Amino acid sequence: MSRLLAQVSGAIESAQDNPSRIRKGLAAYFNYIEANVDSFRLLFRETMGADPEFRESIDRFHDAAATSIGAIISDETGKSLELAELLARGIMGMSEAAATWWLDRKQEIEKAELVESLAELAWRGLAALPRRKEDE
Repeated sequence: MSRLLAQVSGAIESAQDNPSRIRKGLAAYFNYIEANVDSFRLLFRETMGADPEFRESIDRFHDAAATSIGAIISDETGKSLELAELLARGIMGMSEAAATWWLDRKQEIEKAELVESLAELAWRGLAALPRRKEDE
């Protein structure tokens, strides 16, 4: 999980603008999934009845990802960190659900098309949020 978080964080940090952050972050996420299908299924699908310690490690991963993504949303929009983390979890949920669907259908849709479509959906939602006003 730390590898996945590092890959997504690195991709987001390397981007020059917000649409690129979304696209690069999603691309890194789906690249990881494509290269680690069994790990993804174990971590994000088969944990419903997992032992509490394993569930806690998944929860820590989700918390770290939401904190990282939420900080960017908060910085860019001026939204509270609490609300920004909620929005981050929405993007994360969308991504996980899409990944499960994609894997269940044996990757019928090309990864590039999937990433582009999800990035567009996420960006259209986030772009509608008012931007933080710079100090005069």
